[in-house]
Amino acid sequence: MEKTQAQFGRIDGLINSAGMLRIHHIEDKDETALDEMWEVNVKGPLRLTRAALPALKKTGEGRAVDLVSVAGKRVQGSVVGYAITKYA
Repeated sequence: MEKTQAQFGRIDGLINSAGMLRIHHIEDKDETALDEMWEVNVKGPLRLTRAALPALKKTGEGRAVDLVSVAGKRVQGSVVGYAITKYA
């Protein structure tokens, strides 16, 4: 955020669209893949928004937008962990 603000002088908007997919079956006892997706798909946008918030507030009109996946509404095959994190 600091580098972006330094280069452009302000931050008017933030679009959270990154995500990751790891195969995690519902029967899997090892939650490593689920934890990785939680860090990126849920905590990533939260942390980035938190970092951008002061600059967005400063403009008086700043906006943050989260792009999500329809996978958060339906599970297909072995992507249960992805669906959980995208729904969150």
